[in-house]
Amino acid sequence: MPFALKKTTTILFVLTVQVLAATNLDSLSNLLQRVQQQSNHQEEIDLLNKIGEAYTSQNDLEKALSTFEKARALAKKTKDWPAYETVLINKAQTYMSLGQNPQAIETLSNLIEDLKPIKGSNLSNAYAKLAEAYRRSGNNDLAYEYNLAGLQIFEEEKDTFNIVRTLYSIGSIFFYQDNYELALEYFQKTLSLGRTANLERYIFSSLCAMGGAYNRMGQTKKSLEYNQQAYELGKRLNIKSGLPYAVMNLGANYAEMDDIEKALIYYKEALSLNRENNDTWGECGTLRIIGDALIEKKDFENSIKYLNEALAIAEQHGFRPRKLEVQRTIADYYEKIGDYKLFAEFIEKYALLKDTLANEDALAKMSESKTKYEILQKEKELALKDAKFILQQRTFLLLGICILSICLWLLVTQNRLKAKNNRILAQKNKQIKKQNEELATAYALQKETNEKIKEQNRQLEQSNIELKRFAFIASHDLKEPLRTIGSYANLLQRRYKDRIDENANEFLDYITGSAKRLYTLLNDVLDYSKLNVNKKENILTDANEAIQIANENLKTKIANKNAQISIGELPKLTADKLHLVQLFQNLIDNSIKYSESQQPVVEIASTENNGFYEFSIKDNGIGIDPELQPKIFEMFKRLHTRDKFEGNGIGLAICKKIVQEYGGEIWVESAEGKGSTFYFTLPVPEKETSLAA
Repeated sequence: MPFALKKTTTILFVLTVQVLAATNLDSLSNLLQRVQQQSNHQEEIDLLNKIGEAYTSQNDLEKALSTFEKARALAKKTKDWPAYETVLINKAQTYMSLGQNPQAIETLSNLIEDLKPIKGSNLSNAYAKLAEAYRRSGNNDLAYEYNLAGLQIFEEEKDTFNIVRTLYSIGSIFFYQDNYELALEYFQKTLSLGRTANLERYIFSSLCAMGGAYNRMGQTKKSLEYNQQAYELGKRLNIKSGLPYAVMNLGANYAEMDDIEKALIYYKEALSLNRENNDTWGECGTLRIIGDALIEKKDFENSIKYLNEALAIAEQHGFRPRKLEVQRTIADYYEKIGDYKLFAEFIEKYALLKDTLANEDALAKMSESKTKYEILQKEKELALKDAKFILQQRTFLLLGICILSICLWLLVTQNRLKAKNNRILAQKNKQIKKQNEELATAYALQKETNEKIKEQNRQLEQSNIELKRFAFIASHDLKEPLRTIGSYANLLQRRYKDRIDENANEFLDYITGSAKRLYTLLNDVLDYSKLNVNKKENILTDANEAIQIANENLKTKIANKNAQISIGELPKLTADKLHLVQLFQNLIDNSIKYSESQQPVVEIASTENNGFYEFSIKDNGIGIDPELQPKIFEMFKRLHTRDKFEGNGIGLAICKKIVQEYGGEIWVESAEGKGSTFYFTLPVPEKETSLAA
């Protein structure tokens, strides 16, 4: 080896060892000076990147940005594109830590434009980081689009870790749009893939996210189960950056169970952890939820302090999804203390910001991006099928050539068999032609079938999107103005009751009463539209437990009307417990409501017949005219006026939908003045059926 080359190799080896041993900024800076004297640009870029990361770890973000900029300029000058990508992603992350999301977006957009013309460039990490920056700034449609772009690359590379990371990010977008059902679909995928690939960090994150989503949906028991798993896993893995979210979710569970003191203990622990980790995003969210808990505790003085601090952080760092949550909570605060002017002001701010974060255009763009992604996946599948078909054609062609060669050889060597060989060859060619025609016909039929399936899938996807949009509008956009109308009507009634005449007070009663009925009606319609049975997830449920829960929910009404509930021996069913509770509760409630007896009596029993359990709910109520019985299971069909019997006419429609979803039937037998007996059937669980056989 030449001496000069040997000397250079030795110097590089020593420098490498020194870089590995360097543990502080001084040693890294000294190494940088030596490398700069030797004009070793690759080592210089690497050291500048390490120095920037060291500044970031010390939270000196301005110096980190300056150092990353020097590394970027040198990497672009020397066309070291892998280093260029690493440095700019680090720089963008630093901007996001400072809350400067527009600068992060500009940095990552420039990176993508610079790397697109470079052959062999992998833009997936840049897409993922750009999607995160857009999500933090509230541009959900663009965040969704870039996540799908990155996901396509990760799937082609079979990069499981980044597939999980991207699916989790998409789920987070839907979570902050309050679309918890769709968010849960993505979080369930990340949990399943994380467990398959043993990615414990994303198993933890998925458990946290699912716990938070179920809590927002009001399913506290299921939320607590996921949050407890996340908390225990986070403690075991010592996950500092994610543990505050698990702690905060546990606090939210106890708040739902009205244990505000215990909830505040968890919230303040989460706040302390967020501040230790310099996580301003998490700190902002935790401050808001502490303020909300203090509102419930009626500690209004401390509540507004936490909420104002959260709002200041959200505005300083451009956290628009967080700002939306804080404005909604501050509006609730002013409503609680009776300052309806500021309540209206913050409700208006909240509504305007919400429109910018989750408007129809953004949802349409996200849907369009998803459709393009799915079309591309379908085109790849079709291209693969086309390739297989071409291979089959070539195989048949090669087979034909082989047969023809054999026939020619026989023609030359055996003249006596010429006529026979020609007939065999003609027959073989005819068979091959027929086979090719059959294959062509099959291919055309398959292609037509695929097009029909594709169109049906598109129509189904559009139908699902429209249904979810309806649910979203019903649960948010329709309720907000209705709540405002009710609040101001109550305010007028309280302040001016003694200044207006009896007719005006009566009109205000009509307004507030109608607002309450419409609010209840919206909830009923929303419950009906959301009712969906996933039979794969159904477990064996005891009907007795479901009725106990239903009776507990109706405890006040049962006591007020001195009702007697008689329950026979009931079986276990393969059904969701919540659906059974809803079914029994509506039927028992109807039996009590439509009774004019001093003691309403309700008798519940079941029998087994031909693979089905037949349930009966018998009462001593006013009964139903046989001519009107077919109408009672239709939505909004009422047989009496509201001044005589309350209700919206949707309870029996929900019962009918639940029973039919599980493959059963529901009907009534009754006569006026002689009470009613409601019957419904549900299938016997498969295991029980086989045992009986």
